[in-house]
Amino acid sequence: MAKVLFVATVVKKHIMEFHLPFLKMFQEHGWQTAVAARNDYDNPADCQIPFCDDYYDIPFERNPFKAGNITAYKKLKKIIDTDHYDIIHCHTPVGAALARLAAREARRKGTKVIYTAHGFHFYKGAPLINWLIFYPTERWLAHDTDVLITINKEDYKRAQSFKAGKVVYVPGVGVDLKKFHISPIDKAKKREELGIPKDDFVLLSVGELTPRKNHQVVLRALGILKQQGKLENIQYIICGQGDKLAELRKLAQTLNIAENVHFLGYRRDISEICNASDVFMFMSLQEGLPVALMEAMACGLPAVCTDIRGNTELVDNGVTGLIVANTPEDTKRAIERLQDKAAFRDELSVHALSKIKQFDLSHVLPIMQNIYRGGELNAIFAQQQLRHELGIPLSATVLLSVGEVNRNKNHQLCITALAQLHKTDLYYVICGSGTLLEKDKLLAKKLGVEKQVIFTGYRKDVAIFYQMADLFLFPSYREGLSLALMEAMVNKLPVLCSDIRGNCDLVDDGWGGYRLSEINNKEWQVAIENMLCQKSKWMQYGLYNYQKIINLYEKSIIQKKMYDIYHEALEGRNCNEASTVKTMDL
Repeated sequence: MAKVLFVATVVKKHIMEFHLPFLKMFQEHGWQTAVAARNDYDNPADCQIPFCDDYYDIPFERNPFKAGNITAYKKLKKIIDTDHYDIIHCHTPVGAALARLAAREARRKGTKVIYTAHGFHFYKGAPLINWLIFYPTERWLAHDTDVLITINKEDYKRAQSFKAGKVVYVPGVGVDLKKFHISPIDKAKKREELGIPKDDFVLLSVGELTPRKNHQVVLRALGILKQQGKLENIQYIICGQGDKLAELRKLAQTLNIAENVHFLGYRRDISEICNASDVFMFMSLQEGLPVALMEAMACGLPAVCTDIRGNTELVDNGVTGLIVANTPEDTKRAIERLQDKAAFRDELSVHALSKIKQFDLSHVLPIMQNIYRGGELNAIFAQQQLRHELGIPLSATVLLSVGEVNRNKNHQLCITALAQLHKTDLYYVICGSGTLLEKDKLLAKKLGVEKQVIFTGYRKDVAIFYQMADLFLFPSYREGLSLALMEAMVNKLPVLCSDIRGNCDLVDDGWGGYRLSEINNKEWQVAIENMLCQKSKWMQYGLYNYQKIINLYEKSIIQKKMYDIYHEALEGRNCNEASTVKTMDL
């Protein structure tokens, strides 16, 4: 079964907010899913991640210079080295940096590392310290990244010079328009539940209570309105948690606006709150492509936001919202403009709903699926489709033989061994046709394993069967140098084969699998059973086989040897004779 690991600094505020649709997508395709992130729930028992088979609580620190990250790195590396993931998709600066360092050895063994930059910390207007620390770090770690995903155009353009395997642009993590949309809720009832007068003008902000989210500028704008006697019918809701809660509460009291400001904490009903509000305030100082802003727009809220990367890709000034300077005065003027002009708000709402469609989750998921399917990963999805077509469960172990169905290839031996193992999750696929095909089918039926032994006949697409299988069986009586065995090895399959001429040249006993000196049912039954107990070593065996074929039997190597043979054969012939045979240029 293919395996994917998602890595991020925290669970509640990142994995749960952004990545559940992608974990669900992998599970639906039959993958085993895992998450490595710090449990940031107030009550640790609340950490229950849907669509996650294995969860690892890693003590990541958000500050990259804290010593706790050394412990996090060691724990994460052990997990990666032990569990052999096909894909590691990492997020957040610290989690992604440690994941890419920890996965270096795994990448050499075939693991693909994907990193989504949710907004680089170095950007136009960023503090110099950000450029000094984060820019060289991200540029350096790009060498350890197979696919670098950026979610805004500024980051995408800047990352083009990074040495990642591939740099792509994806329009964010997507907004679920099935969840966030204009809904016919009882607006008055929802406001009453929140303690908001039903006819007041309601502003809403959603985000962590941190300096980066810049809630204070809205509070100061409201303070100005208070001084001017214009705040009486305006309410401001803030949804989110963070270290600045006490400081923001104190500021509201100092500005004498506390009665108009409502700190609701972390909420699971954001869609309903959006539909009960009039304007979305998003005065953040730094963003990648803000999900909170996308969700508000999807609910038809016109937005007031700062002129920063990410915001400007969503909000067209005067069309889908208002972009204002990061000052209390400009923020105040924007609030007044929208409060006084209901028709203008409606116009902004219509355009916001139209704009946000291109960021719908249903649009982003196929883009991400194509990224996951890129290159070697495509084989993983293809093998799952093939198993489905053959009626083989994704969780089953597949044994494969390729070759004519005749006495020499000896498939009957493996059919009998399979029957003696009595394992319902074990399947044997035989690619080939021949004189014993019907006889072997009757044997499988007689032994009660006809549903587990699958005869495909001759296949031109045999390559995909190698990619789909888990273990290659080759019990032949006689061989020269088997092409099928070489093809299995170059596809990184571990091997069980007979100990005969040809096979001995290819398979190193105990390194790429095992050669069996006895060609009998009992010997092969035991050997298969022993291999099933060594699944943790199969990747190691497969990589060894791959390297051996590439180093000794790769096509260009054989062509060079044959060229030398032909060239030597032509030497000694006189010029007239040689002129009739053109020198070979292989």
